[in-house]
Amino acid sequence: MKKPVILRLRDTHHMMARLFAAGLRPGQVAARMGYSLSRVSVLQGAPQFQDLVAAYREEVDGRYREAVTDLLSEYTEITVRNGVMAARLTHDTLEEAEPGDIALKDLTAISAHTADRYGFGKQRTNVNVNVGIADALDRCVERSGIRRQREPKLVEAAPAPVPLPRSRFERRI
Repeated sequence: MKKPVILRLRDTHHMMARLFAAGLRPGQVAARMGYSLSRVSVLQGAPQFQDLVAAYREEVDGRYREAVTDLLSEYTEITVRNGVMAARLTHDTLEEAEPGDIALKDLTAISAHTADRYGFGKQRTNVNVNVGIADALDRCVERSGIRRQREPKLVEAAPAPVPLPRSRFERRI
């Protein structure tokens, strides 16, 4: 099937390409533009239109990245300000408090939270132990109470006769 060719890009093509670049589906684009779904699908298959959508998508992605970066920097700034205010208020409250004003569990929570932030929190240590099959079998035998002989016992046996090679001319019976 031959791909459709757009001879001249019109404003409607640009509007439609922006809608696709923004993430709308063909049915949504058709409804907004007042075109049939088949017309939108034909335009969507044209190479020139696909290039136009890609160009607008880069623009949309760039704006999105800028918006997210601005939002994250504002969030970080607000979060840091809130943390500093909370630390000041906590400090002021603790300085003005008389012994017994603040419950011990609250003081312990403040202390643990602060210690955790500076690397002095409760520590949990994970230890990985790799055990070979021989060690595991040895432990099983020890638990079972069976006594093992540590030295191998030598058994004497008569040597087995070694058959002589046959000649290829020798007759088999």
